[in-house]
Amino acid sequence: MITEAFEEQAKKLRQLLSDPGYAAWYSVIAELLKHRKRVEQESIRYFFLKRILGIEYYHDTQLAPNKEILDGYKDKAISWEQYETNFLALLKQRDPKILNDIKLFDEACLLCSEDKPDHCHRRLVAEYIQEVNPQEKIEIIHI
Repeated sequence: MITEAFEEQAKKLRQLLSDPGYAAWYSVIAELLKHRKRVEQESIRYFFLKRILGIEYYHDTQLAPNKEILDGYKDKAISWEQYETNFLALLKQRDPKILNDIKLFDEACLLCSEDKPDHCHRRLVAEYIQEVNPQEKIEIIHI
């Protein structure tokens, strides 16, 4: 049975995917399993992307902020500038191995819960990928 939520997610994904042809989507959402709604959304995205469109779908918390950074910003204990500094330091400390294979991000889309890239760690991850791969010509497009 197709639910209303599935139809809504499918409509949004179809819109996003109609222009650029993606090979993979990488979810960089923190604490995915904590919230039931996010689990449902992830299931819908996986089903729609992988099963229907043949696009790989990954969830990687190594590319997400930790609870301390995220809560600090949400609670206004730290500014966006401090969030950026802390998050980039965390990325460098974690040294996510997935970033060693830039080909995995060829025609890929980074997915998180923010609508715009201004105050979003998705943008920071994309810029970090550029920074650690200076030999590659990486184009970032915000959709």
